Amino acid sequence: IHNGVDLPPAPPAAEADPQKPFTILYVAKFMPYKGQRQAVEAFDRLLTRHPELLGHVRLVMHGFNNDQAFYSALQERMEQGTLRGAVEIRPYGMAKTVADIYRGADLFLFLTRYEGFGLPVVEAQAMDIPVICSDIPVLREVGGEGAGYVDREDPDAVAEVLYRMITDPAAREALVKAGRRNRDRYGWDRMARETLAVYLEACA
Repeated sequence: IHNGVDLPPAPPAAEADPQKPFTILYVAKFMPYKGQRQAVEAFDRLLTRHPELLGHVRLVMHGFNNDQAFYSALQERMEQGTLRGAVEIRPYGMAKTVADIYRGADLFLFLTRYEGFGLPVVEAQAMDIPVICSDIPVLREVGGEGAGYVDREDPDAVAEVLYRMITDPAAREALVKAGRRNRDRYGWDRMARETLAVYLEACA
């Protein structure tokens, strides 16, 4: 039985802004296992292979600084080569809601090595954002058919998937629709009904 999740309502459809860079969002605390370094390396491969994307695509990372050495090394890497000016770090901010954090993203990327649940995947799906994440069992269970899965240790493969998602609106829309179906699994009402059914069966 999946835990219930308090999810934000899906945002109203917004008109596309041709001046706005395509935004890849990454939400996680800054620690090595969370995969920000893998995301940055894949993003670098993407921009190196497709220089036409420079200035038109950005990687935005939201998260608390939980590991100063890792955080500092990541900031240093962000200033090298094609990454300079293309990667942005934003603190969570105590007053920010889930909707505030995810608003404006065109794609959600999550290359974590392990998770207990993987809430950001479902949060992104609730916000109608296509999801690409690590191909690990827990995220396959949580993301279902509503996410695309990649090998976090293969930056070339991740870059290839990112490019396809950036350039193929139909692929993004397919993941959005699948994500909508998947997020419905996490309602509190469903969790309560399934839990009650287990108790009734045990007491029968």
